[in-house]
Amino acid sequence: MTIYFGNDTTMSDHLLCRPDLEGGCTRCKVVPAGHCCELCTPAEFAQFAHVDLPKPKQQPSRSRIADYKAGRIDFALRDDLHAFRKARTIELRGRAIFRSLGRGLIMPDDVLQRIVDCAHFHKIQTCTELLKETRWHRVSEDGEQILHLIHQHRPPPPPHPPPPTPPAFVTPLRVINTNGSVMLSTPKVRQCSKCGLYGHIC
Repeated sequence: MTIYFGNDTTMSDHLLCRPDLEGGCTRCKVVPAGHCCELCTPAEFAQFAHVDLPKPKQQPSRSRIADYKAGRIDFALRDDLHAFRKARTIELRGRAIFRSLGRGLIMPDDVLQRIVDCAHFHKIQTCTELLKETRWHRVSEDGEQILHLIHQHRPPPPPHPPPPTPPAFVTPLRVINTNGSVMLSTPKVRQCSKCGLYGHIC
């Protein structure tokens, strides 16, 4: 500050301003600065370079959507999403804002297309998945309505059937006949690791 403002070379005229006072004008008198610069008093400037920004939480990774050919269901869902965001924009902002800013104010085009793509592969079944896949800013307000539209066109797939239970093979214990001969136990039938059937091994 001393170098920047030239406090070490400035000539004070406080005596000329108030000659009636012994010490001159207190407002015009150049007062030496208590701190010079970062080199002279680094401790006084330590807080100026202190940055303590909160680290943003890492967002969960989105699903990778493979290329696909859009069909009738995809186009119908896209049309309903267009109609939804138009009606929702007019409801919340009015027709004047809708005409000037468009329907993308409520739902941008990339979010709409992402919903259609994820719905094609049944990637969105809950509001949590909707937020993860699209990161749409209105999931908490309108997420349930979007899920209703998705389920109208892409109902949730049926649950996978449980795996078949393998037949139980009981290995009998060794039995001794009345004549004293020993009957060997029946060997356990092995299961194929590739096809899941019994009686052979690939």
